[in-house]
Amino acid sequence: MDAAAGDALSPGGAARCGKSRGGHRRRSPDDARRVEEDARRRREACIRAAVDANTCAFYLPHKNRCCRLAATSDSQYCGAHQSPENDKHEQGTSNSHGQVAERQSKQKRRRVPCPLDPSHTIYEDEVQKHVLVCPSNKHRQEAQPWYRQGINRLGDASKGSGEHQVPTLDDVRVMLRNVEACFAADTSASAAPTEVDVPPEAGRILSTTSTSSQNEPTDARMDAQRLAIASHMRQAGMLPPPGEMAERCYPCVEVGAGRGYLAHACYVLGSRALVLVERRAYRFKAERFMGKQETENISLVRARGDAADVDIGFVLKTQLPPSTQGERVAVCGKHLCGVATDHALVAASRLAETEAPKSAVGVGVGRLSGVAIATCCHHACSYDEFVGVGYLREKIFPPTHMNSVARECGLFECLKRISSWAVDGSSGQHGGAPQPPTPPILPAKRVAEEEAEAEAECNLRVTTPSTITDVLREISRELAPARRLELGTMIKWVLDEARRRWCEATLGNGAHANVVKYVSSEVSPENRLLLVKY
Repeated sequence: MDAAAGDALSPGGAARCGKSRGGHRRRSPDDARRVEEDARRRREACIRAAVDANTCAFYLPHKNRCCRLAATSDSQYCGAHQSPENDKHEQGTSNSHGQVAERQSKQKRRRVPCPLDPSHTIYEDEVQKHVLVCPSNKHRQEAQPWYRQGINRLGDASKGSGEHQVPTLDDVRVMLRNVEACFAADTSASAAPTEVDVPPEAGRILSTTSTSSQNEPTDARMDAQRLAIASHMRQAGMLPPPGEMAERCYPCVEVGAGRGYLAHACYVLGSRALVLVERRAYRFKAERFMGKQETENISLVRARGDAADVDIGFVLKTQLPPSTQGERVAVCGKHLCGVATDHALVAASRLAETEAPKSAVGVGVGRLSGVAIATCCHHACSYDEFVGVGYLREKIFPPTHMNSVARECGLFECLKRISSWAVDGSSGQHGGAPQPPTPPILPAKRVAEEEAEAEAECNLRVTTPSTITDVLREISRELAPARRLELGTMIKWVLDEARRRWCEATLGNGAHANVVKYVSSEVSPENRLLLVKY
């Protein structure tokens, strides 16, 4: 055997041959530089093509292309991507056609972050003018005639300020057993999604509007959810039955409306008086698809403000035409996050307490004809404003002779955080991350090192957790991923059950509240609809 062959078979021979021990060729510094140079060339080619096309030259590495929005007249970037850093980069960029030089020859106006909301930029010489009309201007929202600070907050002074006491591990374990017992006692908790009749023409209308704009972020799953909610509302008498499309207006209030596509589904099924409550500004709103026919008589109001601060009764009385004042109103919402659901329920209770005119038509109490809210993001609930604390105190919280608001607040904090286990993807279900592959067989020395690390971690565990995060970490270590998914799902059901009972006790005589699965979990894991009908 010659010396070269001996070197190749020696322990260091693989390295001298330019290969790793696994048999794969290791990347040399020259290879790395070549890859970086190729990436730089591709990036510069994309930027040149964007400048030639008069589109934004901001490069998106994760998409391997530039932004496709139109560039402004005095820059090679769109309004969203203009910044001091990009301006400096623009000064060093050129192309053969001279578009950049032509733009740089124009008077440059410096863009700065908005002082009210840094997520967008504005021209420096227009700051004072912009803050007066910025959608994030709280004072601008307070100037709206329907603004009433905290009008839809529960305002239960007995709950205290929300300061919590860290619960013990035993208390949390008892609370989780109570959750499981309540869930098992309700046969409807694990029922299949409730089937409703969906008009085929409504599905065609929604699919047509959803695909009418390439920039509109919607898909078939969203359409299915909106149409299912609206169909449940029709079945509960909140929307007109087939054949009665022009008899009444059937007013609806969508809380947390966003772009307003749930209200659009209600419009497709016959509502002709709509109020959309939303605190943010959106493009591609659903209003552009409503009331297009000259024969349609539709009343639509977008009330800008937080759901906690909008006086819905005032909006109905002053912003809708007199012809709608004799009708009761439905309150709806799709995926109202956390505390926003509680704000919507309090607003509904205020409508139920409002004295209806003698000529009021339709079923209901006061000015309320029903509620249909798809709940979501239970981890964003607040103990101070959660409407169903009474049920939790009676059925879920562990009993004690020294009950306190701080203790209940700590238990509620654990409860709402654990609810996120239902959708965090740790079990590989509901669209979460898939299970990791089987780990490779490790050398005995590495196995011993990992066992030592695990033992050291066990020794560091706190016997008395000092924070709620420590408590949940200890509880999580005791459970398999599938078990965490089950508990998270059960807690979401328990929180919605607490709201359901509050609705039956608060929304007047004859209120029948149910929590139904309005779509399958494959369409959305957040598939619970709080439905109140009379």
